[in-house]
Amino acid sequence: SELVGRTGQPVLLIRAGHIDPSAMDRLLLEGGEGSASQGGVNGAVLCFLRCEEFLLRRLVPQESAQAGHLVDRVLLIIDLWGLGMGHWRAIKEFLAVAVKNMVLLYPETLCSIVVANAAWIFAHAVWPMVKQLIHPVTQKKVQIVDALKTRRD
Repeated sequence: SELVGRTGQPVLLIRAGHIDPSAMDRLLLEGGEGSASQGGVNGAVLCFLRCEEFLLRRLVPQESAQAGHLVDRVLLIIDLWGLGMGHWRAIKEFLAVAVKNMVLLYPETLCSIVVANAAWIFAHAVWPMVKQLIHPVTQKKVQIVDALKTRRD
């Protein structure tokens, strides 16, 4: 059985800390010169957009039928556990292009975003500053959970 939210929405789980930074760098470079002329879409972003397309075309209709009501949103969980400094450049580049394309291709398809296992500095210092740059509707969709609340030694 696939993972679904409380109201039946499909869940997309990204375990960012499990991504191999060198493999991500290679995916970001795929497309070469052609990627710049196509809005910067590279192998990593293309894979993400194809996953989103699969969710919206296949899983959303299935979950709608199963829930007995229209399910037209996706719950995105980004698990940052294991994320290191080697990940940041690739993730920054990926997010810049992925978010831009996702907003254009799939507007208003996110139910909410949960960023789990965030470092304390991100959850309590960086995010409060960054969220001021984000539209208030989007701010309400984002929940940051610091690793101190999710991990116990």
